[in-house]
Amino acid sequence: ENCLIQAGVVAVLDWDECNYCHPRLEAVAAALRWAGGDEPHLARFNAFMSGYNDSDPTIEKLREQDFAKWIAELLSWFCFQAGRALGEWPETNEPERIVAATLAQDALTTLQSSLAALPHWTRLL
Repeated sequence: ENCLIQAGVVAVLDWDECNYCHPRLEAVAAALRWAGGDEPHLARFNAFMSGYNDSDPTIEKLREQDFAKWIAELLSWFCFQAGRALGEWPETNEPERIVAATLAQDALTTLQSSLAALPHWTRLL
């Protein structure tokens, strides 16, 4: 997701924000996604963030607020799928609404476990 391998080198790509938030917020969200989301693998998370910090040594220490984008992305995904399931997107047909309802439920489950894991991750900062 949002990664491209070119000649054995991984590039992280993401155009949805286009500089609307501090790059550190995007890095934390990408690191959590890369490391496993709601139950992230600490070594993977640290490796991603280490690589990010190596590319821009001016990045300051992470703060609790830096995890907000991760939670916001999960909530946004839920809202989008819930809207599709409820028929707010007229171009969504009935089979797609059924799938969207399942995706919305999955998003709520992930959001719940991510919120529960947040104190663990912020203690590591």
